[in-house]
Amino acid sequence: MMIHDSKLPQNEPGAYPSYTDVFKASELRNAEFSHTYNFPLFTKAEVIPPKLIPFDKIFQSGEENNDAFVHFFLQDVCFERLWKNPEKYINQLKKYAGCIMPDFSLCYDFPYPLQLYNCYRNRVMGFILSSYDIPVIMNVSFADPRSYDFCCNGISKGGVIATGSLGTMKNPENRIYFYDGLSHVLTTLEPSDLIIYGTISNEIRELCDNLKTRIHAFTPKWDASFVVREAIYG
Repeated sequence: MMIHDSKLPQNEPGAYPSYTDVFKASELRNAEFSHTYNFPLFTKAEVIPPKLIPFDKIFQSGEENNDAFVHFFLQDVCFERLWKNPEKYINQLKKYAGCIMPDFSLCYDFPYPLQLYNCYRNRVMGFILSSYDIPVIMNVSFADPRSYDFCCNGISKGGVIATGSLGTMKNPENRIYFYDGLSHVLTTLEPSDLIIYGTISNEIRELCDNLKTRIHAFTPKWDASFVVREAIYG
């Protein structure tokens, strides 16, 4: 039976310990869900962070209680542990200003069910973090046109969203996929501001300029913990 914009059946507290609840059912007891895909809904943060720190550096930076947002534009293996046991990392994450929603991969050559599942995992993790009063910026992941049906599902229009462009600019086919997907996202959601982690092409700047979306650029620096916002376009 599909659940639409309702709440999951109530379970006894602790019925699904974090180490056995592989589907995160206990974490979603109080969630409301989007139509069609039943992604958990939560209020997204309307803020532009001045700097970002990757999840895999939050225990070694030595710079806690700052204004950085934690990001997950990493290989999935670097934050799979968060999915398996989120409660283990909440206290550390709360030492930062907030998080950009996790970014389990939606690759162009993935089977459709895997794309959908990873999008679902991203939304579930966003909901869990938000339920602990951690501000969460919506990260809108997309791939080929098959992902267009669900990548914007349950996200309100306007405001601030984020996405990552790592690995999309060098290969011409990937570059086209990214541009087309981003065009779909911006046209559908009409955000005022777009945080991009990675390379920004002239075509992307022109697209955002035409749609009156400001770009906030964060360029990865592999030899540093924090990435400072380098430029604003639009």
